[in-house]
Parts: sequence; structure tokens; C-alpha cells
Amino acid sequence: KKKKKKKNMRIRNLFQVIRVVWLRAAAQQSIRYLGGERFRTESWRRHFPRNKINWIVGTGLIVMATSEEDLQMIKETDAMYYGGKSPEAIQILRRHSQTNNPEVLWRLVRACYTVGKFFIKDQAESKRLSAEAIEYAKRGIAIDEHNFSTQKWMGIALSWSSDFEGTKVKIERSFAIRDHFLKAIECNPTDALGQHLMGLWCFGVAEVPWYQQKIAAVIFATPPSATYDEALAYFLKAEEAKPGFYVANWTCIGKTYIQLGKKAEAREWLTKAKTFTTTDPEDLEAVNEAAALLRKL
Repeated sequence: KKKKKKKNMRIRNLFQVIRVVWLRAAAQQSIRYLGGERFRTESWRRHFPRNKINWIVGTGLIVMATSEEDLQMIKETDAMYYGGKSPEAIQILRRHSQTNNPEVLWRLVRACYTVGKFFIKDQAESKRLSAEAIEYAKRGIAIDEHNFSTQKWMGIALSWSSDFEGTKVKIERSFAIRDHFLKAIECNPTDALGQHLMGLWCFGVAEVPWYQQKIAAVIFATPPSATYDEALAYFLKAEEAKPGFYVANWTCIGKTYIQLGKKAEAREWLTKAKTFTTTDPEDLEAVNEAAALLRKL
């Protein structure tokens, strides 16, 4: 009986190993497209210890949560986003707005932001889109708080929404925005955009005028603080993680060097940004800003 029991245990273990290998292979197939860096970070592994079968099964979550239909839709709308067709992408994504897939939800946030920020001139409609974006991000985080893209886009959505609410709300949300960016970096330290966003937060806090600092001191016992040196460190980390990934990062590096009194370094980065060729509205904004700053140097 003991021999038979051991034999059955070995068979069950063998089936477990086969299942794990299959799940991991399937996960890697999807991860190739869906930005699977988060599955390789230590922060993700902490939630799925190696001594448990759940760790490797966990790496297959994206496969179990992402249907073939979702994968095709994601590929289609990503192509639209990178092709400057976010208004078309958001129409398709909204058909899937009741999904429980965070990979779809954070793309809905991105679509709302891009359309509201760069394609719509009506402030009321942009504000409505910012609120819609926050709701998608909240749902995504509730489903998977370790999805770095959802955390990242929640911070972006909160920051964007604050633009419609005034200085007091912007200051009140500053810590929440920072925490979402830091969580995104924790979940995936190699994500260049996460580093860039944290740099933007530091830069924004560092340049806060004195009267807003007074408001912050009333709202918080310890108001948010950051320096231009901290901002520069994040921008340079972003560039190191993925060189040339975002023309706005070049412009931000140049702007920060200006604040630090290093005009030669600023001119180098701003010139790179100014000469960047693009038709994307967001990139064009960074190119034009770099050109304007260069004229003042």
C-alpha cells in the first residue's frame, strides 16, 4: 500500500510539473506582446514564492485573464494609438469597458487621456473623460494592484484630472499621484515611462511657487517636497532604461539642467528634442517646447 501511495504521489507530481510547464510556456507567449516585464521583477515574485506551485501558475495569470479576442483587440488598438488614431481606438475599447482584464482597463485610461488631452478642445468633455479614466484605473487596480501599467496610468489620470479642479485639489492629490508612480516603479523598475513620470512629479513639486507652498503647508503637516536634482536623476534613469524612448524625456532633461544652471548640458538635450521628427501631437508638444527653450538660452 505504501509503494502504491508513493507511486500515485509521483504521478500527481508529474502532472503538476507538466501543467506548470504548459502554463509558463503559454504565459511567455502572451508576455512577448503584453509587456511582461512585470513578471520578471522581484516585487511580483514576492507574491508568488518559489516553493509554491502558485508562483509559476501566477505567471500564467495574464493568459487566463486575456482571451484571444482581447489579445487581438489589444493589438489592433495599440496600433491605432501608436499611429495617432486614439479617437478610433477608444471607440473599440469602450465596447470592452465591462471587462475584468486590467490589460484592457489601463488601455482605456490611456485612450481617455490621449483623446481628452490632444484631440478634444471642449474643456467639459475633457474633464468628463478624465473622470472616466480614473474609474477604469480604479477597477484595474482593484483586480491587480501589481500591474505596473495600471498604477502608472492611475497617477497620470489623477494628475490630469487635477488640472480641472484647481490648485487646492492638485496639492491634495500630490501624494496619491506620487505613490502610484512609485508603486509602478516598484512593480517594474526597468519601465522607462515610470521613471520619467516620477521625474515629472519631482520637477513639478520643485518648481511650485511660494504661494502654493503656503497652501500646501495648510493642507499637510508635511507638504510634498522634491528637488531638481531628484527630478534629473529620474529622467536620466528613464533614458538609461530605454534610450530615446520618449522625446518629452529629452525636453525634461534639458529643462531640469536649465533650473540647475547647466546651460551647456541643457542645450545638448534640447537640441536633440528640437530636431526630433514626428507627427504625434504629444511628441510635437515636447519638440515645440524644446525649440522655445533653446531660443531663450
